[in-house]
Amino acid sequence: MDELLQQSLKRYEIKRSMEDFALQKGYFPFQPALFEKYEQFTCKNPSLTREQMVVVMNGYQQLLLRPDITTAMIKEVLPNINQKDKVKLFYQSTNYRSSKKSVKEISQFGIEILGEISASSECEIVEMACNYLKDYHFILEIGHTGFLEGLLDECNLTKNERYELKKLIYAKDFHGCTQFMNQKNSKDEVKEVFEKLFTFHGKLDQLITIEPQYLLNEKMQNAVESFRKFTEINSNIYFDLSMINELDYYEGIIFKGYYPNLPRAVLSGGRYDSLTKEYGQKIGAIGFSIDVNAWIQAKERDNTWNG
Repeated sequence: MDELLQQSLKRYEIKRSMEDFALQKGYFPFQPALFEKYEQFTCKNPSLTREQMVVVMNGYQQLLLRPDITTAMIKEVLPNINQKDKVKLFYQSTNYRSSKKSVKEISQFGIEILGEISASSECEIVEMACNYLKDYHFILEIGHTGFLEGLLDECNLTKNERYELKKLIYAKDFHGCTQFMNQKNSKDEVKEVFEKLFTFHGKLDQLITIEPQYLLNEKMQNAVESFRKFTEINSNIYFDLSMINELDYYEGIIFKGYYPNLPRAVLSGGRYDSLTKEYGQKIGAIGFSIDVNAWIQAKERDNTWNG
């Protein structure tokens, strides 16, 4: 029993340290609502299927156990802020997803800035992400939705075809993407970019090695240019131009944080201004969430991991 209590205390202290650091940096605590209205959430977040969500009934009304904290936060905070505000928040909470016959509880810690977002705000968030990861060797991969959106603009696709191709890119399915593009009889220059797409990653200083011929329009050029401001933050930052997040509300800079030998991203985030428009007014929004259990697992690893 003592061992169990000591382990519980240690995990509490680790979570508390996450909150203390956010407070020191000027962020305020926020606690999101537990339930979402089914129809309201699903019409704004079509990428999540009913099978992935935990549906509960309140009389004749369908509710969801909170499947995503960011949307819950936006819905509650947005009516109280305007575009010229700069609101800095953090949360320590839980998402709920359906996993076969059980409910999966995903403990998350998040950092968000809402309102007036500048280039320095983006740098602040990326630096905060690096600070939370820095106790151990890590990689923070940065992408930009503008690169892929610009590339897909060149493909002359329907909305459904665009969605299907994004799923292939998300899965890093090179052969699937190649087959898809061949069936569409795409332009040769577009096919050439898709052949190279999954090689467009590396240290930030390697961006200059991407030849201009692969940047087919202004969206793609601006996306690549936007990475330059992050070059001085941390040497463990990499770029990945094929990056896509699970939730489709991100628009602009996106990023994911990894530790060695852990099978999934520990941290993920990005810009999501377009999501705020769905809830009444479009304002600047950027942030990230940490998978708390995976983050703690990394901290509990062998001490030889420290570096």
